[in-house]
Amino acid sequence: HLLVEKLIAKDLPDIAEIFSRMVNLNQEQERDELIFVPTYSCNLSCSYCYAKNWHKKFGGSASRETVVKLLDWVQTNKINTLSLAGGEPTVYKELDFLIGQLQERQMKLAMASNLLYSPKQEYLFTQDMVRFITAHYDQSYIKNSKHHNTYCENLTRLIEKEIPVRVRYTLTSESNKEEWAEIIKICVDNGLKTLHFSLTFLNYDQSNIKAHGEDALERKIDIMSSFCEDALRSKLQMVLCKPVPLCYFSEEKLKKYLLADILRNGCVAMDAAYSRNITVNPDLSIFPCNGLAEKGPEITSFSTMKEVGNFFKNFIQVLEARPFLSKCSNCFYFHNGLCQQSCLVEKGTA
Repeated sequence: HLLVEKLIAKDLPDIAEIFSRMVNLNQEQERDELIFVPTYSCNLSCSYCYAKNWHKKFGGSASRETVVKLLDWVQTNKINTLSLAGGEPTVYKELDFLIGQLQERQMKLAMASNLLYSPKQEYLFTQDMVRFITAHYDQSYIKNSKHHNTYCENLTRLIEKEIPVRVRYTLTSESNKEEWAEIIKICVDNGLKTLHFSLTFLNYDQSNIKAHGEDALERKIDIMSSFCEDALRSKLQMVLCKPVPLCYFSEEKLKKYLLADILRNGCVAMDAAYSRNITVNPDLSIFPCNGLAEKGPEITSFSTMKEVGNFFKNFIQVLEARPFLSKCSNCFYFHNGLCQQSCLVEKGTA
């Protein structure tokens, strides 16, 4: 990568190492994980959800026959982990069947969940088959003690079973210190060292939260900076899940957050020959990313994951090269491949 080479030439190996991890240097790597949305139904209605109202796009949830058809294709392509997204995977009525199929095929499970599932479903998640669970904590839990307690109880039980858990939190333009103090406390109390987070973004249908534009973005970046300072004081490793414009940070904070390995400059949709975030819907149609609702054909119409990635390659490259803000057109960060500026979903709606 040209920028990495420039940094090494300027005797900045530490910064170069960070960027070499952040940018996509190998587009030929194999994929061992595939995102599958068995249902877009959910037991919450988060204002910022990228899949808000998407259950209306599809005629229902995946049938048993659809699950078997997908897993046959997945095994043929030597993919060993199925990563469930949604919607909320734990409300999928055939979840026990799906997990049973994974066990029979000696495959692994990953899942993004709001952890509001019943204790009766706990038996489905075992340490030997679960690769990790992303446990999303919604702000509404703070005012809903039942949801808060259910989340915390399920989180604690997963940790006790030695199942890897990633707590995730979405910052909105209304987030404040009292709000994220609760999330930080949950991590600290449970002995977790890492906290995944992102900022809200306008979804592909423009049907979720309306906080958009440069004024809203500037406010969210300010909130993010305050949040990061508090989390760092709590000795948590922060993981930003979506790219943000680097120009909104002061030189001092940019250096601090880069060295703390917090910031993300690009999207993983470009990894693994453009197949890293390929998402399979309940009807087996595909999206290039779970939030990027550019619908493609059934995944089983392709022979390999590389073919799937190539189907969306040009679409993704166009979004990648598109300036998010007007000032990005003349920006050093953007033209040197350092800053993608935003999630590709937001670029698609800009």
